[in-house]
Amino acid sequence: MTLAPLFFIALRPAHAPEVKLRTAPFAAHYCDLRYYALDPEGRPAGYQAGTEALRAIDRGMPAADRRVKDLYWKLVDSVVLQCAAPDDLLDSRYQGRKVGGSLDLGETLAAVAQAMRDTQAAAQTQWKADQARLTKAQDAWMAARPKLDAAYAFLESKLGVTKPPASVDVLLVPRLEGAGGITLRTPGQPLVVVGCNRFEGADFVEVVVHETLHAYDTATTVGLFRQVREEMRSAQVPQPRAEQVVHLLVFLHAAEAVRRAIDPGHRDVGETFGIYAKGLERDRKAVAPALAAYWSGKTDLATCAKQIAAACK
Repeated sequence: MTLAPLFFIALRPAHAPEVKLRTAPFAAHYCDLRYYALDPEGRPAGYQAGTEALRAIDRGMPAADRRVKDLYWKLVDSVVLQCAAPDDLLDSRYQGRKVGGSLDLGETLAAVAQAMRDTQAAAQTQWKADQARLTKAQDAWMAARPKLDAAYAFLESKLGVTKPPASVDVLLVPRLEGAGGITLRTPGQPLVVVGCNRFEGADFVEVVVHETLHAYDTATTVGLFRQVREEMRSAQVPQPRAEQVVHLLVFLHAAEAVRRAIDPGHRDVGETFGIYAKGLERDRKAVAPALAAYWSGKTDLATCAKQIAAACK
């Protein structure tokens, strides 16, 4: 039986996209299994079989490189999180489909479906226990609602967004492995997934804004990101390095938007939670003068992009 989402909120001030904030038991169940498969500490009773099944899937993926496995998981995540029940994963479209010439998507999804069936009773109990966590996140976003227009006006102006997407689909789950948010490509529009296990208040709002910027970057042209990529490509900087710099710019702009429009005392999530310290701190310091000059109106977008690219070669 397919269960309806707990809540669905659509917000669209003049500048902000229509942010469709929703959650659903099936998505929460799957993300829990992914979360506890990586970190069994605190795993709810009844989840062991499911999390061990996902660990077995990971071990059996046809790749030794962790980065390749993570790409496989992103594809699996994007399929599962568009579904509403285990049987949806058995759709004939996925049968016999090979990803990267190696991963059998149909077999992988069938194993995920079985893991979810095996843990369904435990997941229903956990879903009820997580309602307060989800409501708290919902309340944080609602509290920011009157100020979102100013936040997105700043972002669209400084990032050079000429045609923002009309809407962004944001799926809230009680727990999410990794940094706390992810944006997945789907056949329609990008799907943003945000966990409620690490961030509260303005931090949570920053993470949602951060992921909507990734959705912008997937769905439309973001002028600053495009020009930084072009400048770094002209300087023969490898693409992964350029994408790391663009990701840093997403962090910095999301945090600045929250400070300017929502909470003047807000500290960057990247700083508070040690994300900058994991390889981004040097670049953050390097781009700070260029961004400060650009945000204050002393330089234009093209100049800022050149300065950022030069600082991060």
